[in-house]
Amino acid sequence: QSMKPLGLFFSVWMAWGYMLGVCGSIAFVLEGTYGAGTMMISVFGVAIALSAVSGGMLSVTLTSQFTAFEVTRLGTSGLLLVGGALFVIGVLNMQLTIVAFSAPCALYVVFVICLVGPLNSLAAQPFGAAAGTAIGIIQAVQFPIGALFAFIATWVFQHFGVSAWMVMMGTICAFHQLTYWGFLGTCPEEDPVFEITEGYEEYLKSKGKGKGK
Repeated sequence: QSMKPLGLFFSVWMAWGYMLGVCGSIAFVLEGTYGAGTMMISVFGVAIALSAVSGGMLSVTLTSQFTAFEVTRLGTSGLLLVGGALFVIGVLNMQLTIVAFSAPCALYVVFVICLVGPLNSLAAQPFGAAAGTAIGIIQAVQFPIGALFAFIATWVFQHFGVSAWMVMMGTICAFHQLTYWGFLGTCPEEDPVFEITEGYEEYLKSKGKGKGK
């Protein structure tokens, strides 16, 4: 049996976990590092929301021009750049302004939202008529993972500071890269497991969606 669907599951969980970890701990980081008050934290929250909207629009635009797998590769490559930047900044203990610090966090949200839609579609595709159950399992697990990442990220910041927080986030991003490229490789669409079955077409029709591949 192919391990590629499992790789898609893990990739979704890691990407969502990382994003929710950032969103769940960022208020403590902004307050502890920059002395940000309620207003500044609220502004950052609005910026994250706008980043999510931008990621959704980017995903729609890309999926109209490229296959779902190509979009996931583009998004995952973008996450590699952002996570790598955070890791390097943290290791070098660079002092950033609050705007410079917020930029990679916002970009990560853009890339995550851009790729999770295609990832969910592709992860469900091998399960045919049971695709809805597969998506339900993905969603049931991703939020507890996000809560765990947020707790760990907050603990790391409180005990070791913002540089350690960035190193941790970069490390989590590296694990996401391992789950995606390690399980899926560079041309996963060639695996027969992703052939669209009659059962999956029935599922798509019931949801009013087009083909996932």
